[in-house]
Amino acid sequence: MAITTTIIFNPGSGSASQWDGWVCERERRPGTQVQRTETQGDATDFARRASEKHVERVISVGGDGTLNQTVNGLMAGPSRPELVPIPAGTGNDFATTLGSPSDPQTATRWLDEDPVSVPVDVFRVRWGHDSTWGINALHGGYAGRVSRDVDSDMKEKLGPLAYLAALPEARRNEPDYETHITWGDGQEEAVDAVDIVIANGMCIGGGFPVAHTAELDDGILDAVVVRAGSLLDLAGVAATLASGQLVESDYVIHRPIQSAEIETSPAMSFNIDGEPLDGSRVSGRRSNEASHVAIDVHPAALPVLRPPEDD
Repeated sequence: MAITTTIIFNPGSGSASQWDGWVCERERRPGTQVQRTETQGDATDFARRASEKHVERVISVGGDGTLNQTVNGLMAGPSRPELVPIPAGTGNDFATTLGSPSDPQTATRWLDEDPVSVPVDVFRVRWGHDSTWGINALHGGYAGRVSRDVDSDMKEKLGPLAYLAALPEARRNEPDYETHITWGDGQEEAVDAVDIVIANGMCIGGGFPVAHTAELDDGILDAVVVRAGSLLDLAGVAATLASGQLVESDYVIHRPIQSAEIETSPAMSFNIDGEPLDGSRVSGRRSNEASHVAIDVHPAALPVLRPPEDD
């Protein structure tokens, strides 16, 4: 029997044990194949092969990192199967925006009975001679450090406020970045920045809301740049974001974009969907640092299944 559905399951993701039985049940269904990841890059390989085999549906069961690898595999292949993100990680930022079900029972119901397919935007990030795809957000500076330094227990206990808890340490250790941004419309901006987020989804770092107007299918990315300021100033910005409000502040630049080029001095630490940017081949840089990145949106690039709006 031909394979129509590939499930890419990361058994090491944060809440994988909750989904293990669900994956096993789906595996018994005709036309379904389960691929379990073991090492970095497995999900990309599995997704690319699924695209090459022209399967109808790819279900990613894991966190944002597993989803990012799956997206990269699908974008490298010749076909675009329906993508189903199942949030089994610790952050699940993309799933938060999408409204994906957080429990197996709900997932079974909507996936079997009433899935809705939407054409979702993705974006491409280029640095040096390398490039990669993303689906949720590119983020750098403090955002990258806090996402890296805040452990899963703190994220689970404090949610978005975990960013506030980690902010003082980041302010002590992270420099201000002389930043030059060329927006896609040709306008240029020079700013001393501490945080840069280019978002397709609403959240980063395990549920920290930064782009409240972001939509996944509008062909637009939301750029949020936080200017350098005192710890008190930055804590005020972070608290407003964590409360779910759009920040109107002299310390925040917020604009919709389709593309941008960003240059920073010193080189900034970047993450893409929570995965460190692999800048290891750039001489003199640490593995996730880059002094120049370019990003552009690719509208309606992947069909993604989401629950009905009233679920």
